[in-house]
Amino acid sequence: MIYDMEKTVVDIISYREKIGIEETKEVLINYLSKKDRNINKLMVYAKILGQEQILKTYLEVLT
Repeated sequence: MIYDMEKTVVDIISYREKIGIEETKEVLINYLSKKDRNINKLMVYAKILGQEQILKTYLEVLT
């Protein structure tokens, strides 16, 4: 089920092994290029779902 953009991005990070690292990277690049992105909301979802450190690593590499 799709809730919102940020939750979907974190779900993709959670399943990056099944989806693929390159596809996960592309999703994050596309998300970061959007004007209506909400990084704070993204980080909250990542923390709740236990993906905070992985998301931080991706963000450090991509920014």
